[in-house]
Amino acid sequence: MMDIRDGGNDHRQAHILLMESNEHERTVLTHQLQRMGHTVTHANSSYEALELLTSDNFDLVLLDFTASVLGGLQVLERIRSDRGHVPVLVISATDDIENMIKSIELGAEDYLLKPVNEALLRAHVSAALEKKWLRDRERAYLAAIHHEMQLGRQIQADFMPMHIPRIRGWRIATRFLPANQVSGDFFDIFRLPHGHLSLVIGDVSGKGVGAALFMALIRTLLRAFSDSNNGSPEAVLNAVRHTNRYILRHHQQQTSMFTTLFVGVLTPRTGELKYINAGHVPPVLSRLNGSQHLLLPSGPAIGVTEELPFEEHITHLDPGDLLLLYTDGVTEAMNAKHELFGIERLQEISRCVHLPPQHLLRCVETHLIAHSGRNSFSDDVTMLAIKRILCKVKRLPDYVPLKETLPCCSDAGQLTRTQG
Repeated sequence: MMDIRDGGNDHRQAHILLMESNEHERTVLTHQLQRMGHTVTHANSSYEALELLTSDNFDLVLLDFTASVLGGLQVLERIRSDRGHVPVLVISATDDIENMIKSIELGAEDYLLKPVNEALLRAHVSAALEKKWLRDRERAYLAAIHHEMQLGRQIQADFMPMHIPRIRGWRIATRFLPANQVSGDFFDIFRLPHGHLSLVIGDVSGKGVGAALFMALIRTLLRAFSDSNNGSPEAVLNAVRHTNRYILRHHQQQTSMFTTLFVGVLTPRTGELKYINAGHVPPVLSRLNGSQHLLLPSGPAIGVTEELPFEEHITHLDPGDLLLLYTDGVTEAMNAKHELFGIERLQEISRCVHLPPQHLLRCVETHLIAHSGRNSFSDDVTMLAIKRILCKVKRLPDYVPLKETLPCCSDAGQLTRTQG
C-alpha cells in the first residue's frame, strides 16, 4: 500500500514482501524495515512468495536467493514476468559475480550481501521505493491523460455527422483516419432549405489537442453562421467570410492558427455546385468522359487575412461525375524515400468513376498504405466523395444511419468512420 502524499520518503509506508528462510535474519531484517516505517509480510519459500504476489499488492520484494527452492534466478524471472512493476532487491550470502550479473539483467534493482548493513539497506530500499512510486505516479498520470484523450476523441467524433443525407440520384461516402487520438481535420454534410446540400471539409494547422479544439470552434462557427437567413446557399458561403472575420478579431492574436476550408452548396436537381475554396487542397472533379478538373483555391485560408476576397465559383456535376474532397494528409503522405503520394497519383485513382464512392475511398486508402509502407499515417487523412449516378432510383429515406465501421490505419481507430 502507498500513502500518496507530497512529503519525503520518511512519510510513506510501503508494503514489503520478505522471502527469507533463516529465522534470525528474517527477524533482523523485519525489525530494520519496520523501523523505516514499512509493513512487512513474510514468505518462507519461493512458492509462498509467488502465491502472495498474485493475491496482494506489494511495493517491494526482498528476495533471498538461498531460500529459493526453485532457484533464485528462476523466481526472479517469474516475478518480473508476472508482476514486472514490483521492484526486487536480491539478498544473498554469496558474492557470486555471475549470479549478481544475471539478477541485474533479469531486472533486480540491486544485489545485497549478508549480513545486510542497516544503513545500506535503508539507502537501497528508499531508492527502490522512490523509483517505484515515481513509476506509479507516471502510470497514473498517463492513465488520466489517456482517459482525457479518449473523452476528447469521443467528443470530437460527436462533431462529425452521424448520418449522411440520402439524396435521390446521388451517392456520398466519407473516410476519416486521424493520425492521433484527436484530429485537426473535419468534414460536414447537412441539408439546406429548398433541397440544397452543404459539403464541408477542413484542415486546421498543427496537430493534437490544440488543433482539435480549434477545429471544433471553426465547425461551430460555420454551422452557426450558415443558419442565418434561413440557411440559404448565400448564407452558407458567407459563413466562410464571417468565420474568417471572427477568428481574426477574436482568436488569431492568441493562437496564430489557421484553417484551410472547402465549402460547397450543391443543388442536387441540377448538379450545380457553388463553392469557396479557402486555401484548401483542390478537390478533384472526375467526369464520366475521362476529363478532370481541380477546384483550385478561390481565397486565403481562414484566419490569415481580411484583405483578400473569398470568391464564389460554380461548377456542375453531370450524371456519372464524381467529386473527391480530401485533406493534405492524402497528397502529402510520404514513403521511406521521402516521396509524396501527390495529386497526380490521386487523380489517376479518381478516374475510376465507375466505382461507388465508398469503394473509391477504400481504393485510395489501399494505395496510401502501399505507398507509405505502413498502416498508420503521419497526418490526418479525411476524404469525402460524392457521385451523381446515371440511372433513376427509387425514393430513399432522408437519412441512413451509420452501419459500417472499417479498421483504422492508426492507434486512434475507434474514431475512424466509413459512411456511404
